[in-house]
Amino acid sequence: MADFTRLSIIIPCYNYADFVSKAISSALKQSHKPAKIIIINDGSTDNSLEEINKLKDNSLVEVIDKPNEGVIATKNLGISLSKTYWTMFLDADDYIDEDTLKIMLRSVKSDGMVDVTYSDMRLFGAASDIFRARPFQPYGFLFQNFINNTTLINTTMLKRSGGYKQEMSDGLEDWELYITLFEQGARFRYISQALVWYRQHASGQNSRNQETLDSERSQTLLSHLKALHPRLYKRYGKKQRILRSLVMLTYIPVRHPGVVLVVCRSIPSAIIQGLRHILHNVKIYLNSK
Repeated sequence: MADFTRLSIIIPCYNYADFVSKAISSALKQSHKPAKIIIINDGSTDNSLEEINKLKDNSLVEVIDKPNEGVIATKNLGISLSKTYWTMFLDADDYIDEDTLKIMLRSVKSDGMVDVTYSDMRLFGAASDIFRARPFQPYGFLFQNFINNTTLINTTMLKRSGGYKQEMSDGLEDWELYITLFEQGARFRYISQALVWYRQHASGQNSRNQETLDSERSQTLLSHLKALHPRLYKRYGKKQRILRSLVMLTYIPVRHPGVVLVVCRSIPSAIIQGLRHILHNVKIYLNSK
């Protein structure tokens, strides 16, 4: 993996026959060509494999067809097959701008101390918008995922992390992976450009999308996250409570200055009334003796 410019794109696919060609084409049209594009058909029951095979004659493309095992096993297979310096995952219903790899590689070259590079993403399909990520900060990231699943990851660190965990098979597996990488010392870099196109489906639900998980399922997955990283969440959870208290102390005077003024004016009066009450009770007690 000595060549810093070589990378592999892994495209897992399960029943996305209508979209997978677009994903593969976007990988093939990159201005910086990937060394390998590995498409893994996870036992699709539609004609996904037929669509994939239409593009398999390109020398960059490797097609793996296997029985259905789920997203975790499929992505981990992709990790094991990647032999380049960098690895990128691209969902079969998404795609990337033609300069995505070039821009990301230019960014990591300018820094030289980066293991995970990520960008903003453009939502399309049933809804259109731009999702803005932000520079990596451990505290914020542990409590809200702002990194999409199409990132450039150092393959050595990716393999060392153990890959995706089965506990996250119902969702948030990418978030958990990034937390694992951070815990193992990975360095993150943010690019403030929307390089990834993230499909919004007509039902309003994207599989494994955190924002559409029902409350109970979301809480279960968050519990799995915290159970997998207890020391990290204990450390930053304490900081979260302190920060929340400080925010509230700042918020109240700014938003409700009148309330603060009334409270401040009432403190002396409250103290005096309290002392009078105590003295009165003491006097009653002494008289009863």
